[in-house]
Amino acid sequence: MPKGKQDYSNTLIIAIQFKNANINECIIDYTTGLINKIQLLKKQYNNSKHKNYNCEFFELMRINEGWEGVDVLILEEFKECENKSQALMRVREWKLKMKDTNKILLI
Repeated sequence: MPKGKQDYSNTLIIAIQFKNANINECIIDYTTGLINKIQLLKKQYNNSKHKNYNCEFFELMRINEGWEGVDVLILEEFKECENKSQALMRVREWKLKMKDTNKILLI
């Protein structure tokens, strides 16, 4: 059965930042389902065969208390979002806003 059309009206722009104020690395992304997004990231973090397992952010997490050492922050509820392109554009805007105080990493 084909998947239904994605509802982007529930889009959240999120940041995952370290609780330790001395670590300024973070990731910024979007999701339409926060719990599912966190579950997905945890699977990637724990699965040594996943392509993102050795990404810089996950490596930093492993030496800094893992998931207990980070906060997931909702930066914005982007209710007007209509599609993936708009969500990605808004993520870019947030990265530009935060680049002076945070090192933005990719997963």
